[in-house]
Amino acid sequence: MSGHRHSGGSAKDPRKVRISKSLSWLLRHGAAESNLSLSKEGYARVDDILKLDSFRNTTLDDIAEIVASCPKQRFTLRQDSDGSYRICANQGHSIAVESLELLPITSPEQCPQAIHGTFSRHLGSIQQKGLLPMSRNHIHFSREVPSDDRAVSGIRPSCDVLIYLDVPKILAAGIRLFESANKVILSPGNTDRCIPPEFFAKIVHRDGKTRPKIGRSH
Repeated sequence: MSGHRHSGGSAKDPRKVRISKSLSWLLRHGAAESNLSLSKEGYARVDDILKLDSFRNTTLDDIAEIVASCPKQRFTLRQDSDGSYRICANQGHSIAVESLELLPITSPEQCPQAIHGTFSRHLGSIQQKGLLPMSRNHIHFSREVPSDDRAVSGIRPSCDVLIYLDVPKILAAGIRLFESANKVILSPGNTDRCIPPEFFAKIVHRDGKTRPKIGRSH
């Protein structure tokens, strides 16, 4: 299992779903609250996780199966030289992770397409204020559009609005883009922690119709 980033079918077992959600919260948001130590890369010892009350009756095999079956590749599980296992969340953090494994994107060729999924009820605000990371450290984008039978990392399949980023323009403006271990495109935004509407290439509703870009000018 050392260092692998797994993909596969989603586990439907309610118990495994509960464990997966608990892992996501713990590794992305709740490590300090749970007195769980993380490495500077965001890894926690699996043995330490299994000692927590919320993971009572959970085993290493349970966690390995969840990592292997997660279609969005949310976690990386690795085995260290001493035989112990460590796990990290690949993206989605609200807690500070000093050396999260992110690949800088420095040219449009590295990222021909970056899509942010949202919902119609939020679009008016986004067109005025831009995209914000909200409680997370980064704004999330996907390289692909999800379909009914295929999950895509970085975007919810239920989103009814797709915002396409103008990658060449945003890189030229000095706004940073990164790729996570599970291929999610991440950006901290500009100095105001925002991606303004001027950096949207297009807005497409899932009905296939392209909407005009409106918003503040710069």
